[in-house]
Parts: sequence; structure tokens; C-alpha cells
Amino acid sequence: MPGPGPRGRAALGLYLLVASAYLLTSPGRIDSIDGQLRYEVTHSLVETGRPTIRDPVLQRFGIRTSDGAVYAAYGIAPSLTPLPLVWLGSLWDGPREETRRFLFALADPLIGALIAPLLLVFFLELGIAPRSALAWTLASSFATLLWPASTTVLEQIQHAVLVLAAVYLGFLSGRRGSPVLAAGGGLAAGLLLLYQESYAILVPALALATLHGGRRGRSTPLGRLLVFLGTAGLGAVGWVEYNQLRFGVPLASGRLGGGGHPPLLGNPLEGLAALLISPGKGILFYSPLVVLTVVAFPAFRRRWPKLATTVAAATVVHGLFIASLSIFHGDWCWGPRYLTVLLPLWALPLPFLPPIRLRRPLIAALASVGLIVQLLGLSLVHERFFYERRLPTYFWYGDAAFYFRESALTARLGEIASTLAGGVPATATYFSPSPYRDLLTYYIAPPASVDRAPDWMPYFRIFYLPRPWPLWMPTVDPERFDRPLPPLPAAGILFLVGLAGGVLVWREGRRNGDGGSELGRKTAERLPAGDAALAAEDRELVPAVEPVEPSQEREVADAPPDPRLRAAPPEVPPGGDPAIGAGLRPQERGAPQQREGPGHDLGEQQDR
Repeated sequence: MPGPGPRGRAALGLYLLVASAYLLTSPGRIDSIDGQLRYEVTHSLVETGRPTIRDPVLQRFGIRTSDGAVYAAYGIAPSLTPLPLVWLGSLWDGPREETRRFLFALADPLIGALIAPLLLVFFLELGIAPRSALAWTLASSFATLLWPASTTVLEQIQHAVLVLAAVYLGFLSGRRGSPVLAAGGGLAAGLLLLYQESYAILVPALALATLHGGRRGRSTPLGRLLVFLGTAGLGAVGWVEYNQLRFGVPLASGRLGGGGHPPLLGNPLEGLAALLISPGKGILFYSPLVVLTVVAFPAFRRRWPKLATTVAAATVVHGLFIASLSIFHGDWCWGPRYLTVLLPLWALPLPFLPPIRLRRPLIAALASVGLIVQLLGLSLVHERFFYERRLPTYFWYGDAAFYFRESALTARLGEIASTLAGGVPATATYFSPSPYRDLLTYYIAPPASVDRAPDWMPYFRIFYLPRPWPLWMPTVDPERFDRPLPPLPAAGILFLVGLAGGVLVWREGRRNGDGGSELGRKTAERLPAGDAALAAEDRELVPAVEPVEPSQEREVADAPPDPRLRAAPPEVPPGGDPAIGAGLRPQERGAPQQREGPGHDLGEQQDR
């Protein structure tokens, strides 16, 4: 059986590297009440086969039905994805269930790391040079909010994976004229409805990716679009069935029935301003690489207009919807977590950044700042910021200026400084203020009164220890607590796995540093001449040209030769090979490239 090709090896190496980094920086415990409720559903499914809440502490957060059962007002998907891990933990876990909760908390890092190989293959499909594709994938994985979002039990990173998968498969369906790929994209989009039914408004925007490519044999853009939407409808069927199973009412999910929660809708202008430019929740502060996305988007749109339309439509639909909610910020959390869903799509234009002045220093500066911001988010628990300010649960309602006045990002510097100077207080005799004080991985419960929160925190070590589990777990007394697993050997194994992935990525990056490499040739062979030329983008040898739409195909074929096509070839370095610089194999020099099969899109390629 043949081994994986260069694309497969690079994707595998990236996943191992990113997944190990995400796993090692995970808190290794349930860090929100939402996650604790979802864990309880997963735990009940493993033990009883029913999605009920049996923990008496959590039942007051659920919805009790006429038969006495209590259900969570969440979709079934975020409780199903960690189910294999929780089942695995149940094979050797003790009565305190520490291992099961620990493994539940690792589901998001494992799933979030899938974005890296998906982005890599997407970049290569767009004709990006392998080394450039690897670099931008790593920057997106570690210098944006994708990293902290993958180290929590909150589910937005899982949404982001499905959004990227839906657009990628829809895009491929257009390039290959494949209704099967369109169905796969629709299935990924439909799964979003099993998380939150509000994603129904985003599905049509994601379906626009299928319009790429024009007609392919019997496959038409409209046909692929309908296949995508029809398959996505299966998610709605699943949502209805789950509601019927829990509450006996097909269209009631229980999400809008929570007592005491402020009104759902807010001021969209206030929400939009805070999500963009506020120090407390602005995406420009938490993921500064989006600045480059804005700069690169015009070139991206010229190159792939229909894909750019998909990204823009998804941004407008999801962004405006989130901005219109009173809870647009997603607190209590780090950064604007609801915008995490769009970050993989916002990464797609990055390799098309034009050769602006100080291009490389600007990229390096923004990526470095982004990396530092993510490391700050991974350093300490997020609850400390809120408790030190005596903030009630719904502190944000009616205070539009809060995120311009306060920022967890800037406050984190002071928190780290005070922790390094003072260490863990001598009064911290408990590990965590969970309802069960002898548990390590249960969620942090709030104090009886937020007014006394600053005086209450010094009794718990969790607020002053590093957030990643390899750093806090060795400090707990194994005689007093049940450790989920031996922390140092487990961390060492994960480090070696990540090191192996990094070596694989480095080898593939070194072997595929230009268009003449194995992976570069594979990419060039799948693309027309114009796309192969763009594969040298990172060396800035090929100027941008306008795309040719399908309606222009006959006109271009019948038109007389354009004298501009006799312009001098792009400059190459001394001793360089113009054929390799254009992504072509040397033996193909001087021979016209022909389109090969339905995978080449006349509508958005540059082979005219």
C-alpha cells in the first residue's frame, strides 16, 4: 500500500504539531458552566444512553419535563464529539470521574487542530506555493484567536472547523463538477444546526462556494447549490428530532426559556463597534492578522471572485447577527469568541497580500504581536479578571462602554506581574471553588456574593497557578486529589508527538520550498499555467492579472493574439530557471500547458 503523498505528509505533520501544542496548553479541566452541562449530557449518554442531567448541582440549570427528566438547552453535537474520549476515560476512571472530565476537555484541542491541515490543503488548492502555505497556516494557528479558542470547552472552535470544511468542499465541488463534494459541504454546514439552530441563516452564504467553476458536464452551479442546501437540511431534521426526543415539541429547543437572562437582542451598532475596535473585545486587538486580511482581500477577490464573495457573505451575515445580540461578546471568556467561527475564512486571503512597502516587517510584527496576545490568553484563568472587578453574571447588559473602558487583554499583564511577584497566597488551602471541593476538573462556581469576590479568591490556588494542565497538575497533592493521569509522562509523550510533527513539517517545507519541488510540482500539475505562476507568489515573480469569467471563454478563444502577451517574462534571480519560477517542470519549458480535465476552472484561472 503506497504511503501518503507530499500533501498528506505535510498535513499530517501540521496536525500533530498543532494538536500537541493545543493539548499541552489546554487547562485540562472544564472551564465554564456551559461545558459542565454538556459534559453531564455526554456522561449520561455513556452510562444510560439518555441525554439527561443527573448531577443535582446542575439540574437547576436544566429544563425539567413532565416525566421528571432534566435536559440541557444545548444542541446534541457538542456532547457527541467528546463521547469517544469520555467513554475511553470510563474504562479506568475512579469514582471522582477526573479522567473523564479531563479527556472531555481535550476534545476542543483535538478538533480545533483540524483547521491547520484543512487550511494547508485549501491554500494549495488555491495555487499557493507550499512554503508560503505552510507559513500562513502556522501563523493562523498560533497568532490568532484560534489557539485560545481551541483550549476551552466552549464550542465555537468546532463551529469554525465545520464552516471551513463546508466552504472547502463546496469550492472543490465547483472545481471538479462533483455533486458528491457539494453534498459533503452541505453535510458539514448542516451539522452546525446540531450545535445552534441560528446557523440556519449562515448556511446559504456558505453554499455560495459551490457556484465556483461554472458548468461541468452535467453539473451546474445551481444544481450543486441545491445539493448543498438539501444536504444541509438534514441538520434541521436532526435538530427537530432532538427537540422531539427531549421536550415532545419539534420546534422548541429551550434556548430562549432561560429565566433571568437579559433580552437576547441588543444594539447592533454598539456590538459592531465593540467587536471591531474596543480594547476589551475588538478582533483587531485579539487577532491583529485580520489587518492583513483586509489589505489582501482586493487581490484575493480578483484572483478568486466567487470564493471571495462566499467569504464576504459569511462575514456580513454572521458578523451582523452576532453584533445584534446583547451577548455579542460571549463573556465570560477570552476575546470575541463568537467571531472565531470566521477566522479560518479570514485566513484565506492572507497569501494574496500585495507587495506593499515593508511587507515582510509588517507581517512579522503583526504575527509576533498576535502570538504574544494568544500566549497571554493561555497563561492564567479568565475568571480572575471578572472576580477582581466584582462583576455580576450579566454585568455587560446596559453598559455599552464597558469594553472600551475595561480590557481583559491589558489587565492580563498586571495579573501575570502580581502572580510572579506574590505567588500563590498562603491562604489558598483549596484548589478550586467548585461545588465539590475535592475535585480538580469541575467548573469554577462563583461566590455567594460578587462584592466579596476579591477577598474570596485568595482561598483558591487555581486563580494563581498557570492555566495549562502540565504546569498546574504536578503541584497538586496526589494523596488528596485524584490526578487524571501522570502529568509529566503524559506531557512528555505529547511533546515528542509534536516534535515529530514539527520535524515532518520542516522536512516537507524544506523539500517543497519552490515550485520545482515534489509538492510544488503536484500543485502545478493540478493547475493551469496561470495558477502555477501564482504558486511563486511568495517570491513575487509573477504580477497579478485579472481572472477570466466563464462567459468570456469563447471570446478569449476566438480573439486575435494580444500583443501584450509578448511582454518580457518576469525577472528571476541570477541563475534561476524561469520555468521553475513559474511552477513548471523544466522539461515543460516552451510547451503550452493544456487544461487537464474538469478540475480546472476557466472561470477563475489565469491561463489566457
